[in-house]
Amino acid sequence: MKNSIITFLLLGCFVTQFIHAQGMRYEYSDRDEISIFSLGVQTQYAPFLGNNFLSEHYDHRPGYILETRFGLKDFVGFGAYLGKSSAKIKETEILGSDFLYSKFRDSGFFLYYQYFFSERFGIEPQLGYGFLSIKHDGQGDSFKLNYQNAFVGLNGNFNVSKKRDLILFGGLRYMRYFTNNISIDNDYLDFTRKSQRLAVQLGIRCEFFR
Repeated sequence: MKNSIITFLLLGCFVTQFIHAQGMRYEYSDRDEISIFSLGVQTQYAPFLGNNFLSEHYDHRPGYILETRFGLKDFVGFGAYLGKSSAKIKETEILGSDFLYSKFRDSGFFLYYQYFFSERFGIEPQLGYGFLSIKHDGQGDSFKLNYQNAFVGLNGNFNVSKKRDLILFGGLRYMRYFTNNISIDNDYLDFTRKSQRLAVQLGIRCEFFR
């Protein structure tokens, strides 16, 4: 229930801001330019939640994400990202004892809308879709698992300069994971195929204008 409420609130925020995006401009700036391209890097801590395979079998470590964006109209745009992190395997019930550690690779894309309510501060709702690849390495063997996820996010943005070309940001991203690629006993299907994740993110982004 708690996770459903979080999802509803974040999704509602995104939809509301997106509806108004077509008619809104950044009223605190005299710039006519639109940010058409940006590059960013961020650190992320994203533990898995609930009673499931991803949350109980891995001791997840913080990682990083590289992100690029393309402006579509005003402060609405499209983004893509690549992420990397690692985890120690803490349960061997399903994976066995041959694997010692795992590497997590995230990728995906999202829609966003930047709304600045003052010259320096603003919020940014996001809606996206992603992919997760988990590679397990052990005693000469390797094994991969692949998941997909849908997510909603909300960032807070801070303009380092009035030109709005350098932005510090931080926020939350809630993700729901699923896969049909794992073949296992029916008693373990929901346990292994579904999960959820709450990511805490902090980073910096450079924006380029036309």
